[in-house]
Amino acid sequence: SPRIDLRADIDHLRALVRADRQVTVSGELQTGLRDGQLQVRGKITADRAAITLPDESAPGLGSDVVVRSAAIEREAREKAEREAQARSDEAEDAQKPQEPLLRRPPDIAVVFDLGNDFAVQGRGITTRLEGALDIRANSLTAPPRVTGEVRTAQGQYRAYGQALDVESGLARFNGVVDNPQLDIFALRPNITQPAGV
Repeated sequence: SPRIDLRADIDHLRALVRADRQVTVSGELQTGLRDGQLQVRGKITADRAAITLPDESAPGLGSDVVVRSAAIEREAREKAEREAQARSDEAEDAQKPQEPLLRRPPDIAVVFDLGNDFAVQGRGITTRLEGALDIRANSLTAPPRVTGEVRTAQGQYRAYGQALDVESGLARFNGVVDNPQLDIFALRPNITQPAGV
């Protein structure tokens, strides 16, 4: 079986370049393939990030609106033909006995540091984020496990027609990435009686 050893030093790599998401990272990664197992180790730090979250109130068509277009129907027909051809090719390849490149689950352990310039804006929040996440994966079917904390820094939250200062904002990760523990407290500034969310 093949054996691969790769070390990459990353210096200001623009990992995301979109109008609403821009991320530049630096760090180092070590990757190896031995005995059918992929192993990845490393630490990546965000040099700069600007994430704009989509607005929930974006307009959309009602469920009773149907749009017909000859071009869209032609595209759908061509896409269906390409997918059918791809399935046919996969069926032919499946009949050929091949030894899989990865015979064992991967072993991935990467630390992602948000750095000092990770800005998020949208859905009422404007803030910088700080913290580090430890990302580990050792299964081909299960999502990676994430541990660590992400904190807000100098955040503002707009809700109920008010601009609130985020006094403390913390997301703790200890498992799957889409289920963090949230501890967020925002107060209306410059008033004698505290009020907020």
